[in-house]
Amino acid sequence: MSLLQRIPAKKLQLAAIFIIAVYPIVALLIRSDAMHFRNGFLLFAIATLAAFIVLVLGVLKLARAEAHESKPLIISLVLSALPLAYMGLNIVKANQYPFIHDITTDTQTPPAFTAAAELRSAEDHPISYDATVAELQKAGYPELAALQINRDAKTSFTLAKAALLEMGMEITAQQSDTLPYTLEAVDTTLLLGFKDDIVLRIQASGENQSKIDARSKSRVGKSDLGKNAQRISDVFARIAR
Repeated sequence: MSLLQRIPAKKLQLAAIFIIAVYPIVALLIRSDAMHFRNGFLLFAIATLAAFIVLVLGVLKLARAEAHESKPLIISLVLSALPLAYMGLNIVKANQYPFIHDITTDTQTPPAFTAAAELRSAEDHPISYDATVAELQKAGYPELAALQINRDAKTSFTLAKAALLEMGMEITAQQSDTLPYTLEAVDTTLLLGFKDDIVLRIQASGENQSKIDARSKSRVGKSDLGKNAQRISDVFARIAR
């Protein structure tokens, strides 16, 4: 009896169900701080490898399966293919964006974080700006620039604060006594609960006109898959509408 014959189709189906269940369980553990995200990512990698093995075994077994084995084998193939497809899409997406996690509209004098310094742990990225990422950003996001708005600085500050709150962010610091005005906020990702910091700097640029610069930085990870640049664009879109 071959190895494939020794593995019942229903056991492959159960293995695929168990593997697919690992992802939401680990995600919940990471989000609730019951598991460190690095350990979670290791489990994701192990589950993905297991899914690949189940997929290969399922394909080989389906080629010579008996009638009663077809349904559980097809279920196992579909379930094991889902995490592989998701991981594959993320790998492709990662290759489309620069390998950086700190994005700003002003790479020469980026807006400075203040509250974020107190909120970040020793394991998180520091709030300092690494100027070496500027060229990578310009290549990856050449269209990203400060927002010029036909509003005075006070009005722009109010609109900016409303935009951050509308997007579900938590305001961590604000300063509107002297120019430039600043706003800091924390954005929590939906799936794993990662926290990213954003700071807006608002300056008067003429009569009833303002210039708004932004900076968004991930606390963990080396690549943001474009989400920091997208966050800035979304905030600007809400301010300018």
